Order: sequence, then structure tokens, then C-alpha cells
Amino acid sequence: STQSTWGLQRASEMYVLDGKPDRQADVMVRAAKFLLEVSEGDARANGIDLLRSALEVYEEEDKHHLSGDAFRILITAHLKAKEWKEAKDVILRQVPKFLSLEQPHNIYRAYAEVVVINLYAGDTIAAERAVEEASSSHSGFVTSDEGRASRRLVEAFTERDPEEVEKATKDVTLTFLLPEVARMVRRLQVSGAAKSERTPASSAVEPGMSAEEAAQAAEVTADLGELEEPSLL
Repeated sequence: STQSTWGLQRASEMYVLDGKPDRQADVMVRAAKFLLEVSEGDARANGIDLLRSALEVYEEEDKHHLSGDAFRILITAHLKAKEWKEAKDVILRQVPKFLSLEQPHNIYRAYAEVVVINLYAGDTIAAERAVEEASSSHSGFVTSDEGRASRRLVEAFTERDPEEVEKATKDVTLTFLLPEVARMVRRLQVSGAAKSERTPASSAVEPGMSAEEAAQAAEVTADLGELEEPSLL
């Protein structure tokens, strides 16, 4: 309720006066939850602002271990609003926190979440770049479960193979992503024939191609298919 939210905001101010900024941030997160339940207009915007302010407090006070709820709530709010860029930015904002807490597995999970969001938004090239960035910045990503699952997803989308996409989305590793992202995984799909059913002409996209090369190959195939065969008369 509005009264409850006002009370939480007032408590937040009192914690600042009392020299307890981390408790202030906790209360800000609770107030944001109330506001985001309204999920529209100024209430939602204020909730987002409170979460961002809380994260700033946690970072300034070096209380990274307390910021998990604020991050999860903020990411989920952006995803529900289909604000893909904002969601990805917040996810990657966690990387320094995970580095300081020596949690490489959470770094790999964060990048896997970015890959899924890109694929769900229809941007295979951005998904491939996310895999490349994670692999070059964090060597352990390459051999991690999250790294393997991410590459398999991107390859299946690049090849536009529905069967491979279905298999890739069933990787148990992806069930440990944020709940909203895990739900997105289950809805991932592509149109097209399975690789095993394709004719040579429809198989221009080869394994190992980048997303841009795959797109160019598909365009060439489409152009060839539109050409009329020469008359033999």
C-alpha cells in the first residue's frame, strides 16, 4: 500500500541519519518491491530508481554480498517489460561483484543469461558476441557448463536447426539461471528444417560459421532459389 511504502521510505531516511547505509539499502529494496507490484506509471519508475539507488549504496559500502535481491528484482522487472538492453546491463553489472567475491561460476551464469536474452530477442549475432566476450575475458567460461550450453545454443540458432535448438534448451545447466531467464529458455525456438532433413541447397549454413557468415550464406541460397532455370527449348 501507499502508506506502507511511505513508511519504508521514512525508515530508509532514518537509517541514513543513524549511519547505517546498508540497512538503508535493504529498506529501499523492500519499498521497491511494493512499488513494482503496481507495475505501471510513476510507481514502477520509482521502484526502479530505488533499486538502482540501493545497488549504488551496496557498491559504495562494499556490501556486495547483500545486493543479490536488489539485482534479481531489478533484472526481472526489466525482463517483464521487455527492456532487453537494460536487463543485460544490470546482469553484467554483477561481474565485478562476483570477481570480488571469487565466484567465477556466477560470472559464467551471468553471461549465459545474456546469451539467452539475446537469442530470445532475435539477435543471434549479439549472442555470439557475448560468448566471445565471456571466453576472452574469463578463460574458465570456455570449459564451464554454462559456456558449453551457451555455445550449443548459439550454434543451433546459427544453423537454424529446430531439433538442435530443442536439445540445447534441455541442458540442465540452463535451469539454474534466473527464473525469468530460465522460462525464456523453454520458449526459445527457430523455424526451418532439421539439419538431417535438408537438401544440399538448404544446407548452405555450415557448422562453425559465424552468425554473420550464416546470414550471408542463407541470403545466397535464397537468391539462387529465386533464379529461373534456363529453357531448353
